[in-house]
Amino acid sequence: MKKKANLSLTKELSSFSFPLLASSLIQLLIGQISFAIVSRLSSSTLSSVNTIDSLLFSVGGILGVLSVAFNMLGSKALGQKDKKSFYQYISSITVLNTIVGFGVIALIVLFGNTFLHQIYGFTGELQEIASIYLLSMSPYILLTLYSFTLTNILKVEKKTMYIFTISLASSILQLFLSYTFINGLFIFPKMGVVGAGLSLNISLLFTLFVYTFLVKNQIKLAILEKPIYIKNLVKKGLPLLGQEILEGVIFIIVFEAIIARSGKLNLASYALIAQGLTIIKLPTFMFANAVTVFVSEAYGERKAKKIGKITKISFLLSLLGYCLFSFIIYFAKEPFLSFFSTDSAVLNLATEKLPILFLFSISTVGYEISKYSLQSTEHEKYVIKTTFLVNAFCIFGMVMISLQKMLTLDSIFFLYFINFFVLSVFFTKKLNRKDKENYYD
Repeated sequence: MKKKANLSLTKELSSFSFPLLASSLIQLLIGQISFAIVSRLSSSTLSSVNTIDSLLFSVGGILGVLSVAFNMLGSKALGQKDKKSFYQYISSITVLNTIVGFGVIALIVLFGNTFLHQIYGFTGELQEIASIYLLSMSPYILLTLYSFTLTNILKVEKKTMYIFTISLASSILQLFLSYTFINGLFIFPKMGVVGAGLSLNISLLFTLFVYTFLVKNQIKLAILEKPIYIKNLVKKGLPLLGQEILEGVIFIIVFEAIIARSGKLNLASYALIAQGLTIIKLPTFMFANAVTVFVSEAYGERKAKKIGKITKISFLLSLLGYCLFSFIIYFAKEPFLSFFSTDSAVLNLATEKLPILFLFSISTVGYEISKYSLQSTEHEKYVIKTTFLVNAFCIFGMVMISLQKMLTLDSIFFLYFINFFVLSVFFTKKLNRKDKENYYD
């Protein structure tokens, strides 16, 4: 009976996550083809586009915690059979996204160029290209936040197959527009990095239009409700926001800023490896999505044992996906990396360091799954406190390595591994302790 229940839960988690994984793979494939088109213009373009994309992805993740909070609270409301609150949460998150999204646009326009120079140390051609690309990508956060909310409505209602279909159409549109705008086909002039940003934002607008049509009934009901849960979302989101800021500061800003200051070759090589890292981490992020929905719903139903099963199954499936994707890219690393660059020095260093970073990044699997499980069961304060302490140690280590002139890619990658491994151990112990206590059955 227990095996049948676990098998049923595994199938349910898989049917939820696989369409998300497939859609993410398609989006990533198209995105990387678009990245390859623009990155081949020059090594400066390669470094600029990768750095800005990483920065915006991090900022999107940081600000997207409001949508994650909606995901958790909305799923909990549905678990408690409270549809009215669910629609009030939709109304509230829409207002929040609008305020935050336009605020980011203003910051990019006013301070983007200064930020790139002061934080990343960009100068000359590198700064010019990065500044232009960042400005062209300024609407990205606003559109992404809206997209998060609309897809989360579908996720909460477990209609993830729609996300796959729309992602496929949107990705094909982005690829067509990228090739057209970057190279200047038909009636369009050559736009370079501006074309890359414009194509992505147009494809996002298309996605938003279709998603809005699919959830129009829920939106109509949400419009009738007042956004009374803004405070709840902010209260739930603040610890999540702090968590994402800590992660973003270390591994997007500090991590990449230190690499950038170690030399253009290191930064460009890391930019290539980062393309592979994005792929192999996809299963983890998709099952982490499932955790926020299924664990939050089980928490609303007050089923502690089910929460433990969901977390363990999600971890095992994520680990399997990570290893499978890692082996595929490792054995095809030379053609994979060559797809993004023709610079022999960059390719040689990236080929050498790829297996090391892939191996060290495996610690992120347990970290992501256990983190989201704890956050979904209202232990976000424990998560952020623990993360702050461990991250502080790693920041100190990175700074000391840099000051002592002992900076190497291997040493930074090792600290990357230590950070997530230690956190995953702490989080897993917390989950096991709570599971044994049966704390909300």
